[in-house]
Amino acid sequence: DIKTFYTALSSIDEIVAQIRDNPPKVIGISAPVDSQSELLSLLDKIQALQLTGTKIVLGGIVPSVAYESLLQRYPNIYIITGEGEVALQRFMEWVEQKNELRNIPNLVLVENGSLKRTAAKEPISMETATYQPSLEITKKMLEKYGSEGLYYYMETGRGCIGACIFCAMQVAYNGNTKPRRYPIKTVLENIQLAYQVGVRLFQFADPEFINNNYDWVIQFAQGLIKTGYKLELEIDARLDSLFDKKDNPEITAKKK
Repeated sequence: DIKTFYTALSSIDEIVAQIRDNPPKVIGISAPVDSQSELLSLLDKIQALQLTGTKIVLGGIVPSVAYESLLQRYPNIYIITGEGEVALQRFMEWVEQKNELRNIPNLVLVENGSLKRTAAKEPISMETATYQPSLEITKKMLEKYGSEGLYYYMETGRGCIGACIFCAMQVAYNGNTKPRRYPIKTVLENIQLAYQVGVRLFQFADPEFINNNYDWVIQFAQGLIKTGYKLELEIDARLDSLFDKKDNPEITAKKK
């Protein structure tokens, strides 16, 4: 069984109490940007329970960037850096003794007092990836807070044309920031699923929504218009994705 908690719906103390009363085999924690203080508080309280037989695995931007300091503080945890779809599946197989630790990609752990990293995996193919959002948490958020001002966070793709060395996306994608996109049909279907439970505000998680792929963006917009949905969308994009004086007339027309 899988039980999901979200700190916007349950306090850290409530989450820890559930873990204490029903110790799981695996505790998986996804820590996005700006969640470091919550992450440390949660881990400190879980560690104080002194659970036996429970594995703790972290993923997300914060652990991917700060894995060294986290493993120094909590040497008995495991951290998946970068993309975790394949790694988490294999981690669960390892817990069930159906796979070996060395076969888990993008994993960092402490072994014999030293950091150990398993081999990195090539980025997943967005064209063939099966991606359907879990709406359980979304429904609970809507029930508690209502739809006004509540953004639904989703991605249409990964990677960025910028490849800036200071950006956390370098870590999130294990250094391979080449843009990849889900098929438009997949994205529109996921928007429909969220819309049907009451979502009206969408924030796209893509670090660069346009990524010089104007044809994709135009086709996506046309598909969204056909749905007839009245939505509010928020995207992130580089300024030169919106305007660049070096653009030829064709690109300028697409941007408009």
